[in-house]
Amino acid sequence: MKLEFLIFFLSVILCSDALQCRHCGGRCSEGRAPSKTQECSGENPWCESEFWSYSGAFIHRCEDIADPAKEGWTNVGGGIWCFEAAHWNCICQGNLCNGYSKPDKPKSGNEMAKLSLTLSVIPVILVIKG
Repeated sequence: MKLEFLIFFLSVILCSDALQCRHCGGRCSEGRAPSKTQECSGENPWCESEFWSYSGAFIHRCEDIADPAKEGWTNVGGGIWCFEAAHWNCICQGNLCNGYSKPDKPKSGNEMAKLSLTLSVIPVILVIKG
């Protein structure tokens, strides 16, 4: 009896270390929320959501990615990294973390520089007109 309890206890501990991700058991049509969970394996498991529109993710799955920054993914905040191809793929690491809406694309460096320049010119214009 003690051996059975020990085996059960160890199996619960070992199973709880696996990353759990949301998925639909296929494609999530029309932005349908994922209703199932999936255990991820691999050396570097991430939960992935593939967005084809703003209505919601089209596919939820596990992905094995060593280093998102080195592989061309962009950190969009909140522990979410995205990659733009023909669609918008995003990943996160944390149990059931891939239940979010489509994140906004971060502003590029040029857009941020233009915004910074605009904000620094406004006080100068106000001083000249004042």
